[in-house]
Amino acid sequence: MPIYLIISNFQRIIKQQINKIIGSDLEKETIYFDLNKNSILEVITEASYSSLFNDKKNIVVYNADFFASNGKITEKEAEALTDYFESPNLFVKLIFISSDKEDSRKKIVKKLKDNKQIFNYQKLSYKDLQLFIKDYLKEIDYKLNDEVINYLVKNNNQNLDIICNEIDKLKLCFQKDVLLEEAKNIISSSINDSIFKFIDEIVAKNYQKAKCLLKDLKTLKSEPTVIISLMAREFRLMLHCKIGVKNKTDARVVLLKDNLQDWQVAKVMDNAKNYTIEELKKIILLIGDYDFFLKSGKVDRSIVIDLLMMEFIK
Repeated sequence: MPIYLIISNFQRIIKQQINKIIGSDLEKETIYFDLNKNSILEVITEASYSSLFNDKKNIVVYNADFFASNGKITEKEAEALTDYFESPNLFVKLIFISSDKEDSRKKIVKKLKDNKQIFNYQKLSYKDLQLFIKDYLKEIDYKLNDEVINYLVKNNNQNLDIICNEIDKLKLCFQKDVLLEEAKNIISSSINDSIFKFIDEIVAKNYQKAKCLLKDLKTLKSEPTVIISLMAREFRLMLHCKIGVKNKTDARVVLLKDNLQDWQVAKVMDNAKNYTIEELKKIILLIGDYDFFLKSGKVDRSIVIDLLMMEFIK
């Protein structure tokens, strides 16, 4: 069945998996949807349509969180989606992207699992992260020793997107296996510190300080997809915390399920006090919009964070 679900917060994994699925159809038409803006019915209509020549096409659908337990779709949408799943267009590869874990009780999830079409990379263990890094090193034909890899993982908050960017930097500077001390001179802690400080100031609503840090990020040529991904993660964690409190669940227990360390749990719980659940939901949707604008080419990558910042200041 040419229908897939990729679950991950890491853009490199998502992109890698999309390319694997599309495979030899990479040059075929690819259409992007965002379910924060588009409806499932629009997606199904596009997926069901075939040209006179039965041309193949790929459809990528972002923010398909209806597969998760908290995700909702209307009865009409669920019925239309189920019907399509029962009889999909074989000339179309339909790829759903979600950041939340699938709910195995849902009929549409069971259908995908029966066909082994779900790829869940939401939570990466330390070992999994190392394996992905080694796969990336093979992909770019570069070598790093385990000592440097471990340093990269610890120094970049276990974020695969940032780690791969740092590896790219090392490859530009060293054409051979680099020693840890040499790597430390190149792996700038300033770029990582600036990104996290920028997000901290956004969360604290200190927008003027955030503006100054954004200038630094541009100078350091920080990857906007990484900034957006980390920003979305921070607000999503706060939402998990607030919902846990509302449901009379210990927020600490909720956040520990997100594989956070104790100091991270305390930080998220403290930050969440300054927001309501509705505020957090609106912010996450807003970030999702700009994530889609960036990936679909609707907004230039050089100004996408600036525009997102303006939305926060409104």
